[in-house]
Amino acid sequence: MDANMKAPFPYFGGKSVIAKIVWQALGQPKHYIEPFGGSLAVLLNRPNFNQQTHAETVCDLDPHIDNVWRALQFAPDEVAKWCDWPVHHTMLIARKAALIKSENKLVEDLKNDPKFYDAELAGYWIWKQSCCI
Repeated sequence: MDANMKAPFPYFGGKSVIAKIVWQALGQPKHYIEPFGGSLAVLLNRPNFNQQTHAETVCDLDPHIDNVWRALQFAPDEVAKWCDWPVHHTMLIARKAALIKSENKLVEDLKNDPKFYDAELAGYWIWKQSCCI
């Protein structure tokens, strides 16, 4: 991909500022492994990606990140609906609690079904990220 792309949410520790430097240092590896996926800042800025000759693997401990990317792929309007909320401290507490409570089940659901996503939780997570940064 040649255009600079950006995740639709802020991410603490994101590498968008250094993505170009990373790719200059790496060149074009046949298999790129992103150990700390987060906002996928490096991957979204990969130059000259060729699906026939390149492979990419994304890793991150937070299952909500996987859920966000899946939900954005399959139901972007639904995710946007849950992201569109005024910032209010009590809602931040409630949504963070819902995210924490859902984590174990979310991991199982994501592992058991490659098409699984929860658009509401994805919207909560993006909204929380935007509030907390």
